[in-house]
Amino acid sequence: MPDAAKLMELAEKLNAMVPLRRSRTGLMGYEGRRRKVPLLRIAEFFDGNDDEQSLIRGARHTGLKQMRMILEEIERLPDVHAVRIAVTEYAAPEETQRWPYADRVLVVASLSRDDILRLFRPLRPSEVIDGKEDTYFGVPEVAGGDVLYDIGWAE
Repeated sequence: MPDAAKLMELAEKLNAMVPLRRSRTGLMGYEGRRRKVPLLRIAEFFDGNDDEQSLIRGARHTGLKQMRMILEEIERLPDVHAVRIAVTEYAAPEETQRWPYADRVLVVASLSRDDILRLFRPLRPSEVIDGKEDTYFGVPEVAGGDVLYDIGWAE
């Protein structure tokens, strides 16, 4: 069960970026493929999160703790300027008590695509593509010489 206080805090932050609305099923929620997708810092996504299905649902991954450790190591590299988690689905916590779901990570770096693939190899992504700033809410600054990479996992 996720940390209820952290979940409410995270929901408020996400709702400020992309407001929740009632779905066809009647739940208040958000589905990222229809609107700009909010981005969170690593700590914002992982602090209080114990839901193994909140990240790359259906795909094999190393677990939340290992995933966080790898992402933090990547973000500390000198040529990596930002790592963000793209929240593609979330619902009002008072209705579901589920942690927001993410299946994409964005990286701003002055590295080649091959370097990014090498860094993310332990996490087994299905794709690394050029990111589009207009697809996401809260994209970090992409300075000259930097590239926005969009790393995804197929379900």
